[in-house]
Amino acid sequence: MKKRNIPVILLLPLLSLSCSLSHKMERSISKVGLSQAGKRPAPDTTCYSVPEKITWKDSSGVEHIVTMAERDSVTGEEMTVLQLDEVTIVARNRNIPERAGKVNLDFVVTVPGRLIDDKWQVQLTPVAYKRGRRIELERIFLSGADFVKRQKKGYAQYQAFINSIIPDSAYLKEMFDMKGYRRAMAELEEEFYQAWKHDYIAREEWIDWTERWNRRYQHFNAKMERNRMAIAGHNTILSVLPAYWLRRDL
Repeated sequence: MKKRNIPVILLLPLLSLSCSLSHKMERSISKVGLSQAGKRPAPDTTCYSVPEKITWKDSSGVEHIVTMAERDSVTGEEMTVLQLDEVTIVARNRNIPERAGKVNLDFVVTVPGRLIDDKWQVQLTPVAYKRGRRIELERIFLSGADFVKRQKKGYAQYQAFINSIIPDSAYLKEMFDMKGYRRAMAELEEEFYQAWKHDYIAREEWIDWTERWNRRYQHFNAKMERNRMAIAGHNTILSVLPAYWLRRDL
């Protein structure tokens, strides 16, 4: 895998850095290294690990082998377990699977120590070339601790400034809200009044209608009583007529 140089952009939180530092950075030739992800050398340690396989002989000369084993949770079988270190395969060609139109490539980016500082931010722009076509990948940001603090402080100050601004739309909204509130209350009162008026009129009309019919029923009932008294004690066919027996309930 060929190594490619990645351009580096330094974002300085303060513009007043000394000229000597700028000249020193310009004179120094520092490049960012790029390599495929592989096995890194393990750091030195004074700890000792227990061997995974122990061979010993008893007093009879019979050799015994003791190994680490774990029980399978499904079958219950005891299986020998060997702890293997990371395996790195080096080859001239590498097959990369494609998933949903995307290809994942792992790289290790090495940045010289002279480019790392707590007061600034390093921006790396990876560039890939495919059949002569230049493809810029997502940028990588390496921010120093002081730079991050100043950046967060600047964002907080800017957000506080934005929040302190009261736009004209707020005043217009408040004014229109008051007018709209009064108009809505007036419309609601009118709606309740019309509903009450409709119910009142309907109730009055019902009372008037019942009174009219009651007066008519009283008239017919009085006339029926007079007819019954007129034929009282007489056996006449008039007694089967409604006018002589039908009483209307009020």
